[in-house]
Amino acid sequence: MTFKISATLPTVPAKDFAATVQFFKNLGFVNQYKDQERSGGYAVMQYHELVFHLFAYKKLAVPTPTNIVLVIVENVDDLQTTLQKNFQESTGKKISRSGLPKMSLPRDLNSDRRFTLTDPNGNYFIFAQSHEKKTTTEMTRLEKLYKESNTLAYSHESPREAIQMMTRALAKSNLATESDWVIFQAYVLLADMYALEEDEPQSFDYLQQAENQLKQLSTIDRTSDSYQYYQKLQNKKEH
Repeated sequence: MTFKISATLPTVPAKDFAATVQFFKNLGFVNQYKDQERSGGYAVMQYHELVFHLFAYKKLAVPTPTNIVLVIVENVDDLQTTLQKNFQESTGKKISRSGLPKMSLPRDLNSDRRFTLTDPNGNYFIFAQSHEKKTTTEMTRLEKLYKESNTLAYSHESPREAIQMMTRALAKSNLATESDWVIFQAYVLLADMYALEEDEPQSFDYLQQAENQLKQLSTIDRTSDSYQYYQKLQNKKEH
């Protein structure tokens, strides 16, 4: 016997139902369930092909730690830019990268490029665009630990753990034998994670180290995530 499954739809809770629906509307979603009988405590939120259900749950402990929705897309950078633009046009401000709600910037990981969106309840949406998995067979220990720290930082959203792993890796490495570019990336990651932790002195310190490291590079990939993050952090520092 065979079965035909027409759709699989994630369903996530909301403690403040009205505020959560409005949050997604600000991003450009439409509530397709608003005229139905249970619309006061239930919603079907849609943005193009993305559809998920939302239900009221006033006893929800915020942030909820386990509700994760993975969405595979083909244009992850454009989507993040559009969602941020929609939100800013609706509210007059950007979504923060920390606190609740929050949205990260797109970032390359080992097997995909992704950003994350966390709603006011802690429901966690991962938007990912697949790419060819990168090999680690010829990497130095620092390179491998940088990539693991990168995953902790931008996939697991665990800045404190990423800081601990990256600082230990730098302390135990002979930086004279390491790639100047990898060291630059490590400093930028630490500057960004301390910025998310709202530790401005530490963030500025690693940003200065990244700036010093940048001067050692003969060529700079200005399209890379690390350089783009470096520029954003420099702009934030100056303003």
